[in-house]
Amino acid sequence: MGVLLKQSFWSSLIIYLGVFIGFVNSLILFPKYLKTEEIGLLRQIISAATLLLPIAAFGISGTSIKFYPEFSNDVKSKNEFFSLQFFLSLLGFSFVLLLIFIFNQQIINFFSKKSELIINYFHIIVSILLLLTISTIFESYLKSRMHIILPNFTNGVLNRIFTGFSVLLLSTSIINFHEMIILQIPIYSVGVIILIVYSYNKEKFLFDFSFKKIKTKINNILNFNIYSLISGFGNIIILNIDILMISALLGLSDTGVYTTAFYIAIIIEMPRRAISQISTPILSKLFKEKNLNMVENYYKIVSINQLIIGSLLFLLLISNLENIFNIIPNKNNFIDGISIVPIICIAKLITMSSSFGSELILMSKHYKFSVTSIIILAIITIFSNYILIPKYGIDGAAYAALLSSVIFNLTKIIFIYSKYYFLPFSIKSFYVIFTTIFIYLITNYFPSYENFIIDIIFKSFIIIILFVPIIYFLKISIDLNKLIDKFLNNNNLKS
Repeated sequence: MGVLLKQSFWSSLIIYLGVFIGFVNSLILFPKYLKTEEIGLLRQIISAATLLLPIAAFGISGTSIKFYPEFSNDVKSKNEFFSLQFFLSLLGFSFVLLLIFIFNQQIINFFSKKSELIINYFHIIVSILLLLTISTIFESYLKSRMHIILPNFTNGVLNRIFTGFSVLLLSTSIINFHEMIILQIPIYSVGVIILIVYSYNKEKFLFDFSFKKIKTKINNILNFNIYSLISGFGNIIILNIDILMISALLGLSDTGVYTTAFYIAIIIEMPRRAISQISTPILSKLFKEKNLNMVENYYKIVSINQLIIGSLLFLLLISNLENIFNIIPNKNNFIDGISIVPIICIAKLITMSSSFGSELILMSKHYKFSVTSIIILAIITIFSNYILIPKYGIDGAAYAALLSSVIFNLTKIIFIYSKYYFLPFSIKSFYVIFTTIFIYLITNYFPSYENFIIDIIFKSFIIIILFVPIIYFLKISIDLNKLIDKFLNNNNLKS
């Protein structure tokens, strides 16, 4: 667990720094200086580019991580493999451009009724997509070598700092909203340049399209690329289709409200992102070594630790939900989103508790199943959004997300158990759930203070001093208990 914990720890710090900056952007700067329609448009542009990214990147992220251990000991093989992935991603991007050209009118018709503004920014979407594609090439290059910290910094921190700065420029009338949108291109370009330079300095790469040393593996690589592409595209559909469909069915204003509330809820899932990124190359190596005992061990440890962290964050968010919305400038424009936060929180908590099921399947010999499950889930997600959004508005999108989360994670758990007899849960998982429910019920009796900052501090303090000792004394997580024991011992030595 050493590499996993070290990389996850630093990545988690960076991710939460990004969360804090994103919090300032999404809940303070955006609501104060942007209209809900403008927030919706900005989110829509990024979501549209993100939705197309798996096709443009041609599934190289998963493939780089899975096959890198086979080429890691030979420089020429590594360069050929990198060159193949680079070529495939450019091919994928060209294919996306062709699709946009062919279906241009249908895309325009889809958004023209409720979100006509998005049509004027297709060139921005394509430009950001190109930058995201190049970024993915070098992110996967670094992640396959277990270097996940810098990609998290460029994507999660640097881009958000520059975006926040662009809002401040808008607030002082130095730029207008149209120019702020255009600024997204140089904002994303900076991160890409940093990743390229860092990747080259970390391990110098050369383009080698001879493919002499990897030619016997090319069919297997291409086969996995296709499955990884479909799986990645399905995942992105599941994560972003709600934003696109809200824009098309309700309008950009509702998109702005939904994405602002959604950002509050996804804070729960942030620790999983760091663990997922570093666990994927480790899983690839373990499967190559056929070390299934260690895979099962990681599977269970990650599940219980993520459930503990997610449950604590759930309690902190839900108990302070009204206070958080009080922080938002012009909160009356966004208050309709308060009802979706608990729904999305539960969906994310389910995902947290299921460990790294998607990554486990993708790195195993049963990776083809991920495609089947993703396609089925993507269909369910699109259909449920199409039915629920017109009926329940943005709440309908949240319910669709919860339904998708339950089905998807349950399917993965059942499949992994059927193949390996691994389960992420134990009796300790139920202890965490019961503890969370117990403390949640107690929070209803907490006194409230008129000053919402004091109220947040008071409620958060009580929740932490209730939750952490219970988890500690029940000995639910060995890792957590070690950290607390180390902290207590250090304090005792100092005293």
